[in-house]
Amino acid sequence: MSSRPPIHGLSQPLPRDVAVGEFGTGLFYERYSAFGWAWAWRRTVLLAAVAVPFGALLGLIHGLYVHDLGEGWAVAWRAGTANLVTVGFGPCLAAVVQQRSLAWSTERALVIASVTLGMLAGLTAGAYAIVYHDNLMGQAPSGTAGLLNLFAAGVPPAHVLVSRAADMLARLGLYAVCGGALALRTYLDEPRRWREHAERQGLEAARQGKFEAERRLALLQAQVEPHFLFNTLASVRSLIQSEPTRAAAMVDALAVYLRSTLPRLRHEAGAPSSTVSAQFDLCRTFLDLMDLRF
Repeated sequence: MSSRPPIHGLSQPLPRDVAVGEFGTGLFYERYSAFGWAWAWRRTVLLAAVAVPFGALLGLIHGLYVHDLGEGWAVAWRAGTANLVTVGFGPCLAAVVQQRSLAWSTERALVIASVTLGMLAGLTAGAYAIVYHDNLMGQAPSGTAGLLNLFAAGVPPAHVLVSRAADMLARLGLYAVCGGALALRTYLDEPRRWREHAERQGLEAARQGKFEAERRLALLQAQVEPHFLFNTLASVRSLIQSEPTRAAAMVDALAVYLRSTLPRLRHEAGAPSSTVSAQFDLCRTFLDLMDLRF
């Protein structure tokens, strides 16, 4: 079963390969774990900055239309509050759930329930604001209240029922998106992205460790080579007069050894790649040279 991602991800920006985002637009709140506090309050502030003034604008238009700023203000604060509930209630309630450090299966179910409850709360608040406005205008209720009134008066005509149902589905879709339903996919998929991130980090750490070990080995070898070379040349010099055949063999062995080692020391990265077979050949050549020297 999937485990919950690290709790520190709720208050700190996520790694780039873990942060997907609700809409995938790279908005500043999408860099945080979905339905965490950091995510929820940033998202609420951002969307409320658009939704609340829009509700207030509707109230202003109403007040100008009826020439009554009092009515306009009454409509404005109800519509603005309904929009705020729509964009913030579900995500903030889900953030409260996440802070409880529950089992992943329990938390997942409660987060989904929180988003659903938030959508219903926004739908209810929006219906209240619409009914309030319709009553002020002396109009028949629209939206959810209007659909219920139609059924109360009897079975409505099919075309009216289809029209109202389509309008209701559109409203539900809008409230679901504004209430954070799209973020559920990001939230539910986050444990998998954390596991893949950890695997990539492990592979990178292993790769860096291997590179560092090879770099140190190459550096050590580069430091040892001059001493080895000078000692071997001194041995050749001492054997030229007394044992020229052995001296010639030592020069040949030294040439073979240098052909194997010099390309490795010149490797541009400083960490030459090699195989086990090549290492054995290098050791064999070195031992042959040492056998001639001693």
